[in-house]
This record gives sequence, C-alpha cells and structure tokens, in this order.
Amino acid sequence: MTRHAARTADLIEAVTADLAAGDALLVKGSLGMKMRPLVEALRAASAASQKVLP
Repeated sequence: MTRHAARTADLIEAVTADLAAGDALLVKGSLGMKMRPLVEALRAASAASQKVLP
C-alpha cells in the first residue's frame, strides 16, 4: 500500500490507522520530506501498543 499526504500529521494518522499486529513497514523519504516525525510516531505507537516493531 502506498500513502501520500500533504501534511505529515495526516500521513501519521492514516498509516497508524492501517497497521495491524505483525505488519512490516518501510518508510522511504528524506528528512526534508519530514519523515522523521512519522518514524517517531510509529516508534511511540509501537512502545504504547506493540502494533509496530521498533
């Protein structure tokens, strides 16, 4: 599945809503594309609910 969003916050919401236990996720993009907040949000979600591997 590919996701696109104009705002990082919208992308974070969409991606975390679609994840299920056991899913693997590749985040491809540059720091200029503001991928760091997405990765940090995914790590926080992992720590909170174990939905995503660290």
